[in-house]
Amino acid sequence: MGRIIFLHNTNLSKDPSTFENQFVSKYDEHILKNLTFYFQTEGGPSDSPSLDHWRAELLSTSRSWKLIDRGRQHHFIPMWNIMAWNHREDFEDYETVANTIKIYWEKETGLEDMSLEVESLMKAEVIVHDILERAKEWTGNFSETFSEKCTEYITECLKAYFQVKILQGTDSDYYWYQHVICNKDMQAFLKWLAYSIENSQLTSSHKTALLEQVSNLFGKYPMLDTSSFPGIDVLLSIITKYLSQSIPGELVSFQSVKLLFSKIRKQASEVDLPKKGAQEMFMYATCILLLSLKELVEGIGLQSLKPLITALFYPYTASGEVLQKKGLSQSEWQSIAERFQKLGSYLVEHEANEQIQTLVFVTALTGAGEDLNSPDKREEMAGLLKALVKEMGPDLCPTLHKVLLDANGKVNQDYKGLLENIISIREENSVRKEMWRRKSNEIVQLVFQSKHKAPQIQQQRMVKKNNIIECLDLEKYCETKLSVTDIKMVGSLTLLSSRPSRFSDVPWYFIQKLTMVHSDAIKVKCEESETSAKLASQTRASERDLEDLFVTESENLTVLNPLDVMLAVFMCSDMFVQQELALKMSMCQYAVPILLPSCEKQGLFLLWGLRSIVKKWHQKSLNGSSCTIEQGIATHPMHTVTFIRFGKLQSSKSAFLNCLLSTSHNSHSFFVHSEMEGGEISRQISNGLVELSWYLPSGNENLDVFHVPFAIMNLRGDAMSFPMHVRLLASVSSAVFVFVDNIGDEEEEMIASLTSKVKLFLLLNPQTDKMAALKQRIVHLNSTCNMKTSQILLRMKKNKNEYVSEVHSKITNMQASEQNCMSLEEMSRFAREHGFEVDEDYGPCQSGRLKAEEVLADLNCHNITEFKQVMFPFQGPAWEEYSKIEKESLRLKEIGHKNTVDYARELDQKKRQIHLKYSNDDITPPMKTFVETILGCAKEERLFFLQWMKLKLDSLSSTALPELREQLKKSGKDLNEQKQLLEKLTRSSLGLGHFLREIRQIYEAFLMCDSRLKQDLLHLPATVAEMLLAGFPVELIDGSVCNIPMRWVSDILNEVNKRTHPDTRIFVLSVLGVQSSGKSTLLNTLFGLQFAVSAGRCTQGAFMQLIHVDPDIKPELGCDYIMVIDTEGLKSQELMSLTDNYERDNEMATMIAALSDVTLANLASESSAEMQDVLQIVIHALIRMKETGKKPSIYFIHQNVADISAKEMNLLGTTQLLNRLNAVTQAAAKQEKKEGVYCEFSDVIQCDPASANKYIAGLWHGVPPMAAVNVGYSESILELKKELLNYIKEQKKKQKPSKISDFVKWMEDVSVAVKSEDFLFSFQNSLEAAAFAKLDTHYRDWIWEIQQRFMEWWEREEVKIKNCEEPDDLLSKLSMEVEELRQEQEDKALYNLQSYFKKDIDNKQFIENRKHHFEANIKTTCQQLKDDSIRKCEGFVENLKRQDSFRKIHKECDKKIQTRVKELLKKCKEEKKELSDRELTQIFDEMWKETVCFFKCPEDKVDIHQDMEKSLLNDASQRKDLKCKLKDGEHYSTGVDEFKVLPVHSKMLNTFGISSVTGAGMANVQEAANSIIKECKKYIEELVDKDTDYDKNYCSGVIVTIDKEIEKLYDDKRKLTDQFCVDLKLHICAIAVRQFQEMHNRFIQKNNLLARLEEEKAAYCEILKDLYQEGDLSQKLAKRFCSLCLKPSLKGAVLRQLSKQVTTSMREKWTPYIFENISYFQLTLLIDVYKRDSFDAYKHYITDYDGYALDWLEKQANEYCRTVMNGKVRILSLAEEMVQDLCSTVTMTLSDILTMNLDTAEEFLQKLISELELQMVIQKDKADIAKFGYEVNAAEFGKNLQKAMETLVEEMLSEFGCWNMEFEVRNLPSPSPHKQLFTLLRGCGEKCPFCGVPCELEGSDHQHYARYHRVLGVSHTPPDLLPFKSTMKKHYSHMFVNSDERAMNCISPTVQMKRYQGRLSKRHKWGNLYKGYTSIYWRFVLKKYNQQIAELYKTKPVNLDDIFQVTWNDVRKHLEKVYQIKLSLGPESS
Repeated sequence: MGRIIFLHNTNLSKDPSTFENQFVSKYDEHILKNLTFYFQTEGGPSDSPSLDHWRAELLSTSRSWKLIDRGRQHHFIPMWNIMAWNHREDFEDYETVANTIKIYWEKETGLEDMSLEVESLMKAEVIVHDILERAKEWTGNFSETFSEKCTEYITECLKAYFQVKILQGTDSDYYWYQHVICNKDMQAFLKWLAYSIENSQLTSSHKTALLEQVSNLFGKYPMLDTSSFPGIDVLLSIITKYLSQSIPGELVSFQSVKLLFSKIRKQASEVDLPKKGAQEMFMYATCILLLSLKELVEGIGLQSLKPLITALFYPYTASGEVLQKKGLSQSEWQSIAERFQKLGSYLVEHEANEQIQTLVFVTALTGAGEDLNSPDKREEMAGLLKALVKEMGPDLCPTLHKVLLDANGKVNQDYKGLLENIISIREENSVRKEMWRRKSNEIVQLVFQSKHKAPQIQQQRMVKKNNIIECLDLEKYCETKLSVTDIKMVGSLTLLSSRPSRFSDVPWYFIQKLTMVHSDAIKVKCEESETSAKLASQTRASERDLEDLFVTESENLTVLNPLDVMLAVFMCSDMFVQQELALKMSMCQYAVPILLPSCEKQGLFLLWGLRSIVKKWHQKSLNGSSCTIEQGIATHPMHTVTFIRFGKLQSSKSAFLNCLLSTSHNSHSFFVHSEMEGGEISRQISNGLVELSWYLPSGNENLDVFHVPFAIMNLRGDAMSFPMHVRLLASVSSAVFVFVDNIGDEEEEMIASLTSKVKLFLLLNPQTDKMAALKQRIVHLNSTCNMKTSQILLRMKKNKNEYVSEVHSKITNMQASEQNCMSLEEMSRFAREHGFEVDEDYGPCQSGRLKAEEVLADLNCHNITEFKQVMFPFQGPAWEEYSKIEKESLRLKEIGHKNTVDYARELDQKKRQIHLKYSNDDITPPMKTFVETILGCAKEERLFFLQWMKLKLDSLSSTALPELREQLKKSGKDLNEQKQLLEKLTRSSLGLGHFLREIRQIYEAFLMCDSRLKQDLLHLPATVAEMLLAGFPVELIDGSVCNIPMRWVSDILNEVNKRTHPDTRIFVLSVLGVQSSGKSTLLNTLFGLQFAVSAGRCTQGAFMQLIHVDPDIKPELGCDYIMVIDTEGLKSQELMSLTDNYERDNEMATMIAALSDVTLANLASESSAEMQDVLQIVIHALIRMKETGKKPSIYFIHQNVADISAKEMNLLGTTQLLNRLNAVTQAAAKQEKKEGVYCEFSDVIQCDPASANKYIAGLWHGVPPMAAVNVGYSESILELKKELLNYIKEQKKKQKPSKISDFVKWMEDVSVAVKSEDFLFSFQNSLEAAAFAKLDTHYRDWIWEIQQRFMEWWEREEVKIKNCEEPDDLLSKLSMEVEELRQEQEDKALYNLQSYFKKDIDNKQFIENRKHHFEANIKTTCQQLKDDSIRKCEGFVENLKRQDSFRKIHKECDKKIQTRVKELLKKCKEEKKELSDRELTQIFDEMWKETVCFFKCPEDKVDIHQDMEKSLLNDASQRKDLKCKLKDGEHYSTGVDEFKVLPVHSKMLNTFGISSVTGAGMANVQEAANSIIKECKKYIEELVDKDTDYDKNYCSGVIVTIDKEIEKLYDDKRKLTDQFCVDLKLHICAIAVRQFQEMHNRFIQKNNLLARLEEEKAAYCEILKDLYQEGDLSQKLAKRFCSLCLKPSLKGAVLRQLSKQVTTSMREKWTPYIFENISYFQLTLLIDVYKRDSFDAYKHYITDYDGYALDWLEKQANEYCRTVMNGKVRILSLAEEMVQDLCSTVTMTLSDILTMNLDTAEEFLQKLISELELQMVIQKDKADIAKFGYEVNAAEFGKNLQKAMETLVEEMLSEFGCWNMEFEVRNLPSPSPHKQLFTLLRGCGEKCPFCGVPCELEGSDHQHYARYHRVLGVSHTPPDLLPFKSTMKKHYSHMFVNSDERAMNCISPTVQMKRYQGRLSKRHKWGNLYKGYTSIYWRFVLKKYNQQIAELYKTKPVNLDDIFQVTWNDVRKHLEKVYQIKLSLGPESS
């Protein structure tokens, strides 16, 4: 039965009958009967309602892009393979397109396609085609030798099947099935073959063996469908007739493979097939089986064992050797069987990856036995090891990588030593493995046992209902108490700001107000309901007024007594809510309940409820010193004063207490009293309530009411009704004050009983008529109870203040004694004794306390550091080092000269070593207890345990840390002491976060080493997820290393997702602020959270907390939770003042801002400037990060705004802040080349200036610690909360909040982006970055000046060297001089730097810490220039030495000629007749001929061919091939014509000798060859241009250059054969030999002895005539010296200076904006090539940018030189000026020498030459000739020489005036002006690897950058190098259907692609290539010349879409925008 699967498509009918009708029209009816139609969606989301939704979801998850249009279910086929199989005709170069798609998919997903390249498909296709053709021939070929032929046929088929399996890997069976088994010719052959075997004369066993192999040909896809394989039933019947089973199908286990092998072996040994090929058939069957075994282990998840199978069965799974065999010997069969046994034993053991790898290599090395000495075995072993290394790929562990491979990546050939090393590694691993197994079992058992431990669940105490509870609608919370989650949930009542309208809202109003520490929380009066208001409006006003006068308490239905409301809420709350409410009440300075009345027992003592209250106060000690105390109220002993009343009073007791505790200028209602709102209402349930408050001194004597802290307890109601309460209070109090107006018998009895228990004071306020009776009672008490007068305070006529003062004095006197101080903990003991319940006696609470005490048993405030070292072995320096390495693996700042891949491997090894160190550490017993408790306890007990831990650790911190902080403040300016104290402070911090961090580290460490433990350890993050859901803060960013622990946090959030629902959405809100700016208090107040706010905080980093959203308002907000993130305080002054390191704060702020939907920037007035710094860095960082479409919002929270005008003042400041942030945004965008994207702050972070500023009043009303929270603060917070929730609602309309899964992904991206940032975070802010850039500009000017000075020095020294005759001692002198110059320039530049820091006061603060950077660079630059100068000097001296032998010979020849001339002169003068000039010439010629014939040129011993051959043969790797080529002499004819790529140059030949090289492939190879030749020619030309002789070292340089260029091909190099490298080397070397020969010939010609003598002949002849004729010899000598010596020297000096002057003038004066700025120079070239309006110009520019630029510069130089200046051509004017200057120098020198009174002209000339050789190169040999024979007076000669100079000047000016401008400019001394300019403007010389655009930056150590990349089609970028732009994935289908990738820009290659990562990072140091600007210019060019470009590259024109419809006006505007310059161009052309 077949099936047809249709992808879900809304455009298609879902009715199967529609498709049945279509199939009927195409296929026969019997086919249709066997088909079933149904719909199925595969590869994308399974529940998509439409095709559009399916496509969108599919594209959003790029990992599913490997779904392609066919394949078995759950076995998708990559589209690149299908394109190569089925769509070849649809593409001109399908191979390139397929590979491009594959590379793109790998880059986008981060995955790697393990299927083979398209090349393998092509090879397989050749094999398949061949076997099908042969099968077609074999079918029906029945002959007498059929039995022999039959075996041969099957063998050939098996052989083909084997080859396909090798080529196609895991997809081979499906490929074989589709292309062979499904082929009708093969089907016909198989049917014929089976039929023929059955009817042959073979024996039954023979037939069985043959048919067995026929069945094996079907692979694991048996064809059972007769419609697809007509006659299959007959074939199967024949096979089943002889076999016990039919076609075997897919192998399912190792045992099935082993059994099948045994069967094949048995047949091979038992079945005697006497025919040819039988054993070969069985051999191939075995090899196929072994390959199937590799597929099997991969299929069952044991991929790591694949190399082991390779090692065991290598000869049989590698194509090379097996294809040469004809069968297996008995020993080979036995060997395979034994190896099967080994493999079986290995499969049983489950080893770690590294251990498996060591086993693989040990198996490989031991498998060869002792035969490794034979060359064949060594070669086989080398092949095996290479295959294993390749198969393991990047998974090869670094330890083995280091042992196996040398520095060049070649396999170690010392197999014996290799084996020993690997065995050693294996043994070490075994020891480590055993230790790790023990540790992992320990942690797994710990988690398992804790997880399955049955928690004891205890029900909290029940509350009986009462009227108040029912009235408040709290009945449902009598059993299930209110939880923390309930009270913090964001619901409809969250924003209830107005009075509640009904009683059921009152508890929530009270809770929400209290949560926000609102001081009016106790005012719980309801507003009148609408009905009451309506009825009231119907009554006349007068009546209503009268009625209101007589309303009784019971009739007032709008208010309850606040104490009743508070008590009802407490009674219906669980213990954690009680603790929370008590804390908030204490912050509001409300008295907190300590003893709750109860209906069942006496009452409940709230010790736990008050545990979390921590107070801080000022206290004086006995010795007079004062200190600040911060302690938990529950544990700190202090005096307690109790106030009670007997009977009814005339005035309020509570009001009196409020007056007692308040100052005269600041009164506060600590206790609810009758004069307060609702206080007059009768209490229904709160009588018997005991409240507790404190008085805590501030240390200010003028403000403090009391100077010693004490507690006050207030019993509500008549104490006579609560005798047990009174007894308890008496037993725990230091004093009891009893308010009583009238004393009766009962009162007197109670007073008498109290006097014996506690110091009692009576506060009497009797009525006048009862004074006498009261007096008698007092007298009786005095006599019976010894009641003193001082204990009786009678009010009488005293006013309130006087009476309060009396009580105040009594309390003060009582405080003088330190006795009777008691803590709440001690009071709880008395409470139990008096029959009261204590809340902490609750079972889970007690259990949690005991566990916490067990964990912290060894901890005290003095041993925190030691405790942490012992308790947390998985943290500390190792974790910090790991985090640094993790960042470094992305930043690569310390890579140096290392290879990127090797460096990454080194870092991975370091990380692994750190994790392996953990295996030496044990989990400490207290930590085990901690883990057991949080995992094994019930939820409630766990929360109690965690809270106990927090309380105890906070208590320790509040004791230990303040002392250290105080020491730090007193440390003064001693930095060492401060550093030590800071380290101690850091080590002494300890909090609950450290324990959870240790759990995290354990989890991460164990999973890193063995990921299989995840399921066992998953309960750890699951438990923390439960804590997070319960409202517990969880660490998001580890503050110790500023790093998000990704695996841990991700797993926690994923567990949260599991415990909620898959679509759980969160809105993320965070706060940023400097330290102690009130940000944690802000969050705590805003949402009722409990982030740490005290100065003794224990942990750093960022914490997240989840706030539940009420399901009722979830549709409005669109989220299930609000995630609140609190960060540690930024800009910690203690740390910043010492380290001055901003990186941590900047990273933290950026991560928080990027993760958040809304960020609250807390701008306390004193810290706003610092927050500006942080925000600037955040802006810049977010711009640098990848765009994702998510843009956070920000609110500026201005705290401590008290004055009514402060809002307006702050608004002005905020406007200035936004303006500054806008400027920062623009500057950052410009720096990142994204000006068009980011123009203002709101483009980066959403910010509405009108609503983004929130002003919050000061937190405290009064002076702490007795100050209450300011009502204005709470009201401001409420308004902010409303604003935030409204914002969430509005945002939901635009975009839903993130799913948890999306947040996790985004968190990973942000973490990687921040870790990857290696520059920006090191700055304090963007102002610092700008200041750095400004200083850098000055620095470059200083460096240019230094370069100028070195150039000037070099020009002078060049003249010296050329004038020097004895160069031996010159180098040491020059070295000393250049060292002095280096020191001088370095000192000068450093002085400039120092001066800059003194002058630039505004920026100094930002760049002071960068000073050392510039100092180091200045020193480095000076040293480099010095080294370069010395190298140049050495080169010239070496050249001088080479010419030394020639000079000596020349000098000897000159001496001989001069001797002969003298002899000839003497002879002529002896002649009797006077000789004419003609006769003299004739005589001289004869003498010359006779003399010169004896001179010979030195023999030229240079053989450049031989030098090059020697250099070539030094390459051992290619020596053999090179020898053959050199022996044949072929290389002599190479290099003349163009290099042509041949098929043998590519490795794209399959193993069967069939070429698969395509035209495109050949073109790519040719392009690579041309590129290498071009670069090598440049190198050769640089050598040949030198004015020196050839050096044999040049040959080695050429070969090294060739190798470097070939090495740059990287991955492409693998496609090239050795033949290519050899032929290319010979071609380039032949070019070099010819050019070196020309260079050498030029040098020989220039230094040819006979030629030089011939040049001197005329001069000697003239000298002979002058001396013979004896005229004015002085005048003649002057003229001759000028013509022979001075003129060429002056001309050379003029030309040298002219070349430099033209360059300098063009750069500095002519068009400096072009010739000083690389970017503008490149823009100028773009404009120039456009103006030419010629494709040839573009062709030249694109294919040879350097050549085009040089041509353009040469034209500019010619134009500059030809322009007229002051009526003269510029270059002539410059030349004349230089001639005048130089000649003036000579003339002045002559004048100076004339004053020296020298005797002879020779002395005069020697002095003149010695002076002039400092200015110019003097040709001394010519000078010697000029002065030869002349003996004249110096003075006369000097005057004649002055006259001759005048003539010489005119002569030189005349010659310059006759110049051919273009010729002369081009031939100015090297380097000519245009070449000098190009050197300055070419940048670093690197071109973009994808589009060819040149880099704009100078130097070498930088990320290459160009702002305007080309469209790829213009540069003909090979498509396999195109990693497409990531944002294009949104248009995925469009890109491959409607678009052409050649129309796109290139993008950054730094995207982490597994396949290309190493290659690109090694090959190019380009940063982000794509910078937001599309190449509009190049779109214009491509549109205009599309056809010509296609013809140039021999390809099809690019498919252009609408974006190419651009005009030149569009281009001009875009260029102006990109380059920030105004262009004045001609009319538009298109």
